[in-house]
Amino acid sequence: MSKDYEEFIENNTVKASSESNEEIQVTIDISMYPNKENFIPPIKGFIKTINTYNNLKITTFPTSTVVQGEYHHAMNSVKETILICQQEFDNAVYVMKVIPNYKALD
Repeated sequence: MSKDYEEFIENNTVKASSESNEEIQVTIDISMYPNKENFIPPIKGFIKTINTYNNLKITTFPTSTVVQGEYHHAMNSVKETILICQQEFDNAVYVMKVIPNYKALD
């Protein structure tokens, strides 16, 4: 990574206030597109894996899964699920919408 890019990231990153006790909520709408003919098992694997995380509201729709919860926990859960599915099922494309401070499932 170039020094200019590192400085840009450092100067433009929002710092979370350590004094704030308020948790930022997030809604993540994610679709998985496995790069294989038999695409249903990987999608079912993703849904099964993401549902193992506690303290999240998760609803699966025909075209996507919506994950809602505390920002860092929800983002890490999705990140870990993608990693697990990548290792287990190989190639897939993930399309996500991340909507901070919005509760779609309430």
